[in-house]
Amino acid sequence: MIVSKNTRPLVENRRVVYAIAIVAVIVLLVSVFWVRQRQHQAEAAQLQQIHHIGKAWEQGGRLSESDYVRVRSLSTQIMQTGAVTDPELNWLLGLLKEHSDSIIHAK
Repeated sequence: MIVSKNTRPLVENRRVVYAIAIVAVIVLLVSVFWVRQRQHQAEAAQLQQIHHIGKAWEQGGRLSESDYVRVRSLSTQIMQTGAVTDPELNWLLGLLKEHSDSIIHAK
């Protein structure tokens, strides 16, 4: 069997390349995890702020906190999808009919 003198360095180079590839994959996975964690934290903070505003509206007699949260959720959904279901539309129209406050109509 004929063995080239360069076989050993070639095998060592492959190991180095594999090690670099594994490190790159680990770095990529950690980065993705970190980004998703940051996004989740931002969404949680935004939701907490929405609930805080809803409580203030409820204390001011404008709208219940749960209705405010639902209006915000529906408006986000409508902006993202460009659509609204019939029950959601009926609920929104009923809400507008119940309240004459212009700020509620603006939301």
